[in-house]
Amino acid sequence: MNIILIGFMGSGKSTVGKAIAKKMSFEFREMDALILEQTGFADMKALFLKKGESLLRESEIALSKELALLTNTVVSTGGGVVMNKIIIDTFKKHSAIVFYLHAPFELLTKHIASDSTPRPLFNTIEKAQSLFEFRLPLYKNLSDHTIDIQEKSVEEIADEIIHIYNTL
Repeated sequence: MNIILIGFMGSGKSTVGKAIAKKMSFEFREMDALILEQTGFADMKALFLKKGESLLRESEIALSKELALLTNTVVSTGGGVVMNKIIIDTFKKHSAIVFYLHAPFELLTKHIASDSTPRPLFNTIEKAQSLFEFRLPLYKNLSDHTIDIQEKSVEEIADEIIHIYNTL
């Protein structure tokens, strides 16, 4: 059974995913990094500028089909993976548990400000907040468990997810 992490930009999916994988001796896969590797782009901003968001979403669908076949793997998804329900359905069809890492928008913007990762959909605070509000019900409805990440360390979040996973 795999662990799938979803959430908005800055929610810590990759950092938490690596911690979970290490603690559980699972493999770790980061969808955005794999897509960049497959497409040959240096970062998501370059991919968006040259090919647009549609290439990213198509790549996510194809990659989810590959990753869903793995076992004992933690997958950190891109923030927009919930825009295509087929991706989450593909994971769940193969017995994956989907965890939504939730935080208020204000906390996520602080995380993003301290990170140098180029984020093509975070052009302005207003546009990013609108995107967050649009995706929020998708994250909640498509996940199996919501994990509030406020005032928790990476270790605490990882331990909470592992505890839930082990009780299933």
